[in-house]
Amino acid sequence: MLAAHRPRSIRLRLIASVLAVLTLVLAGSAGAVTWSLSTFLEDRVSERLESVRDQIQQAVALNVANQGGLEVGIERLEPLLGERTGLILVLDGQPGFSMNLPIVSTGQAVRESGRAPGEVVFVDGPSAAITVPTKGLRIALETGTEPVEVDSVVLVVSRSDDLETLNRLVRIGVLVGVLALGLLAVLTAVVVRAGLRPLTELADAVQAVGRGERGPSSIALQGSTETGQVAAAVREAFTARARAEDRLRSFVADASHELRTPLTKIGGWVDLYLQGGLRGEEGTQAAMEKVEAEVGRMGLLVEELSLLARLDAQVPLDLVELDLGPLVREVLDDAQVVSAQRDFTFHEPAAPVRVRGDAERLRRVLRNLVGNAVQHTRADAAVEVTLRTQEQTVLISVRDHGDGIPAEQLPKLFERFWRAEESRSRAQGGSGLGLAIVEAVVVAHGGTVSATSQTGAGPDQGTNVTISLPRLE
Repeated sequence: MLAAHRPRSIRLRLIASVLAVLTLVLAGSAGAVTWSLSTFLEDRVSERLESVRDQIQQAVALNVANQGGLEVGIERLEPLLGERTGLILVLDGQPGFSMNLPIVSTGQAVRESGRAPGEVVFVDGPSAAITVPTKGLRIALETGTEPVEVDSVVLVVSRSDDLETLNRLVRIGVLVGVLALGLLAVLTAVVVRAGLRPLTELADAVQAVGRGERGPSSIALQGSTETGQVAAAVREAFTARARAEDRLRSFVADASHELRTPLTKIGGWVDLYLQGGLRGEEGTQAAMEKVEAEVGRMGLLVEELSLLARLDAQVPLDLVELDLGPLVREVLDDAQVVSAQRDFTFHEPAAPVRVRGDAERLRRVLRNLVGNAVQHTRADAAVEVTLRTQEQTVLISVRDHGDGIPAEQLPKLFERFWRAEESRSRAQGGSGLGLAIVEAVVVAHGGTVSATSQTGAGPDQGTNVTISLPRLE
């Protein structure tokens, strides 16, 4: 069975990443320095051997031209060799006399350097060698002996000191690199810990808020840093969740209360009937009519709650191209039938006003607005509906000439279950959801809704609710 993968913390990943980068940088720097020094030492050895080669070749060439050859004693070559330099004389194609030879095989030095005469080669040993062709050179190996013909001279330089320098540099570099990485690891851990401390504090605060021990306001914003931005976002999310939970609790409480009222009345009439408290057929008929009215009120409330739930869930609307003029006239005609004594006025432009919307939902919006104006104003108060366009927007205003709504109550106008006049609204059958449905439907269409109101006597007295919708060209 494979072990479950445990994600590493941000702190460990940051430290590991920084150390990995630093390791690569240090290793690359050390490699570059080592390569540079090695190249420099090799070039120095090559220059040294090439300098001796040139001196020998010039001397041989000069004497061959003037005297037909050069005869010298072996001791004449010693000043040319210098420190850590030896030579091998190649006689008849084979290694012969050698002098001051470093730790290297004579045959190997002759063989390796002989492959490229006149060029420096590096052979194991460790050494560097160069073959100098010396045609015309005769060397007396000992004083008083006959000089012998030398085919070539192989110069060999020991590189042991150079390689020891390189090895020492590598050891020092490794030691310094390890110490530097250790120190940088400690510094990185300290810096990362300090940098992530606000995030840790944020996590603790969020957990405390999640357990209900503290409120969202306890989450410190911590400035404009990235952590501060995260803190602000989390705080805002928790605050929004708290508001949503408060709204949900209030919604459930209000819905329960609204449903309990008709249920209580229905239960009361049923108990009265079962106990024989209803006398005669007329009493029973009146009780059943009241029960039917309460059942209708419950049905309306459930329907409105269901509509709000669908709108909150963003159930797709049945969008089609609509001309709002006929839709408004239809709603006003229905309202005129119910309230024949009231004066309804409709102001509309000559040209059709088109939007892309859900006809049934928009009809519900208009019915709620007109019905709200009728329900909460005097029977003789006129209702005016105005349809107009403004650039890319369609505006529908429903204005009544009632008593108006106090300014301090306007911000609550579109809240669910809110009533300006609690007792009167419930008595008249209002659920407090009509304007909330208006706002939800309009917002779902990409529009907005607003309200203004004027109390007191005067021509501007009353309430005006305006909805705006995107215009369809």
